[in-house]
Amino acid sequence: SRIIGDVVGGGREGMETFLRDRLFLPAGMTSAVPKFDDAGTFIGSSYVYATARDFARFGELYRNDGVAADGIRVLPAGWSAHAATFTADDPDGPFSYGAHWWLWPDFPGSLACHGYEYQRTVVLPDREMVVVHLGVTTDEGADELHEHLRTMFLSANNGA
Repeated sequence: SRIIGDVVGGGREGMETFLRDRLFLPAGMTSAVPKFDDAGTFIGSSYVYATARDFARFGELYRNDGVAADGIRVLPAGWSAHAATFTADDPDGPFSYGAHWWLWPDFPGSLACHGYEYQRTVVLPDREMVVVHLGVTTDEGADELHEHLRTMFLSANNGA
């Protein structure tokens, strides 16, 4: 996200315009608000506020290989598959890194946004599923949350 910010003109205004005009609005995300650190740098890993519905729209965009609900292509063809490409394991947890996304190894092809206080947007293309969790979860409850989500994902489309 830092490199994109520099390419689109750097600073808050250039990045806000780029995100709004090239991603949020074409994806149908009307509530999304990017935030910036004290130096004016957008931190894509954790500084977007939006409703659950808009996070789901973001997930659907990736689930549908970059095509928004209205049929408009927002991302290059194949970008979602690229994002799901394994790059490294997380040494501190059960997840892996993709291209600017988290991956859930139990679910090949999955993509996940991991936010503050364990907020999650998880995309499971092979199960035709996007799940958004915006509730606050403590460190002590994280394993239980992930097991609950994992169980739900495993039962989705079971036998379909």
